[in-house]
Amino acid sequence: MNKFILQIITSIFFISFGAIELFFNKSINSLHGYYAVIIGSILLIYSIVSYIKYKRNRKEVDLELSKEFDERDELIQGKSSGLTLILTTFVLFITMSVANFITIPATNALFIVLLAGIIIQFLSRKYYERII
Repeated sequence: MNKFILQIITSIFFISFGAIELFFNKSINSLHGYYAVIIGSILLIYSIVSYIKYKRNRKEVDLELSKEFDERDELIQGKSSGLTLILTTFVLFITMSVANFITIPATNALFIVLLAGIIIQFLSRKYYERII
């Protein structure tokens, strides 16, 4: 249930962000607001349709999810999240140290940290699934 609420809130955020962008940005070449409104609308439609499907088949979906997610998956998720947090912190410290010597734009540094977090999460999940 919380997943659907978060999806709806995210879609409303994108729609409102796009509307604010369209209202305040009067330049002709700016399409960011339109893109945000379109993405928000697609997310809203998707979340409403998936919520309706979930409500219709709630018992089957819950039964199927309970089979797939067991204690082993929870252990793997916890261990990989801990390892990801530690390694992402190290990547952040390395990026901060390198930024003292080389000028790195903030968007690039955040992208590096985000990309490292995604890669580390994926690799640590694969590692713990193989071990446990």
